[in-house]
Amino acid sequence: MAGVVVVVVLVEVQVVVVVLFDVLV
Repeated sequence: MAGVVVVVVLVEVQVVVVVLFDVLV
């Protein structure tokens, strides 16, 4: 389960970074 949580967190972080990048650019 810990591995699944880590993967979900990483995916969410990537999505937030992409959204912020799109907003800034």
